Amino acid sequence: MTPSSRHAWLGVDRAPTCEGTWAELAWSWAGPAGGWELGATADSGFTAATHTDFVAPHAPATRHVHDAARAYEHTHDVAAARVAIERAVTAAPDDPSIRLIAAWLAHESKAPERAIRHVHAGLALETEPYRRGQLLLWGARAATRIDPAQARRWRDELGRLTGEGLDELRARSRDRHRSRPHPNLMMVDAY
Repeated sequence: MTPSSRHAWLGVDRAPTCEGTWAELAWSWAGPAGGWELGATADSGFTAATHTDFVAPHAPATRHVHDAARAYEHTHDVAAARVAIERAVTAAPDDPSIRLIAAWLAHESKAPERAIRHVHAGLALETEPYRRGQLLLWGARAATRIDPAQARRWRDELGRLTGEGLDELRARSRDRHRSRPHPNLMMVDAY
């Protein structure tokens, strides 16, 4: 959004990604006061148009992430969400953010071995410190009972990372986490 130039772009396609259809909004304050509806902007000072060519169309992995988010957020169907996210991993094996979601869902499904495999794959690719920290935190939690040495190595690496938001992840890594994660697939975060 660029308020000073009275221009905004808004993703209007399927969440949780920014691919697909976008709306372009522009405005001037010369029109009459009052509300307006998309397609009924005559004389309002507003213009609105949708664009399918602003960004790439939804990739197969994106559609699978959407399916996973829908299954998880609407009905908390962890099994269906895992199936969809595994399809997304197959479609985009080099996307570490999908590996993080897959690790959360595997961990929630009490499949720590699968979570650890996703964490290993994600760490091989992730360079952004906060997302790497999330992989390390959840990998350590998944490995705590079945591979304590690996859990310790991941906590140690998390302790050495530098970047914004990592203090919170380090503090959370010191807590005894006894419950399953509660992912928010719309925000790609978990607690």
